[in-house]
Amino acid sequence: MAVEVVRGFVLRAVPVGDSDRILDILTRERGLITASARGARRTRSRMLAGTQEFALSDFTLFSNRSRLIVNEVELVESFIGLQSDLTKLVCAAHLSELFLDCLRHEPEQPLLYPFWAYTVNALINGQIEPLLVTHVCGFRLMQIMGYEPLLESCSVCGSSEEPLWFSYSECGVVCRRHLTGASTGSAVKLNDGLLPLLRYVMSAPIERLYSFTVPESTAKVYMELSRRFVQDRMEKAYTRLDLLDVSMRLPEAKNSKT
Repeated sequence: MAVEVVRGFVLRAVPVGDSDRILDILTRERGLITASARGARRTRSRMLAGTQEFALSDFTLFSNRSRLIVNEVELVESFIGLQSDLTKLVCAAHLSELFLDCLRHEPEQPLLYPFWAYTVNALINGQIEPLLVTHVCGFRLMQIMGYEPLLESCSVCGSSEEPLWFSYSECGVVCRRHLTGASTGSAVKLNDGLLPLLRYVMSAPIERLYSFTVPESTAKVYMELSRRFVQDRMEKAYTRLDLLDVSMRLPEAKNSKT
């Protein structure tokens, strides 16, 4: 029975039975792996903390009939800053879903382990707000997975004459001559600051990806652009972030009744 020790982030922990968990773990050496942690949900289990979602842990694993079983867990970092803040927790849950979808296509993609590590730290301690971190991460993730948008010049004719628009259908910028769909929302005009931000997100080293400042108006347009682009490329509607819209409206609803 071969035994191995791997360090990884718990991207998902699914309860099974009365006390077990099935874990999706992002590791540096093996990419995405799935392992069973028996009894991990018991109150006195030594594996309880180290198998919670978003934890970074060292896992001692053995294989049983081609299935990985967690034998021991040593917690490295719990990232309690995610658990204690609703916005950060929802953003992390959204990103874990997005990462898992990407990893199912490329389970051994080597860039995703360090990318997740930098992103989680930026969610907790970064200089930009968690929602902006989330949409910066999603946009850059599309590049890593092979969906890089064309941002240097018009993706149809190569012209760099401004103004330019970002076209979802063309997966990049287009000039006025090749603009279609602006009235239907399938293209976004790139006002001052937006195109440089898009280019920065695509080109900045991962360790400096979240080190910038932009006006709130630019950030708002960028986040909507990134959200739409990711959903179009992944062909999936991601809804976890909608929880934040609901939570923001709750105080207003309460105040309107008083």
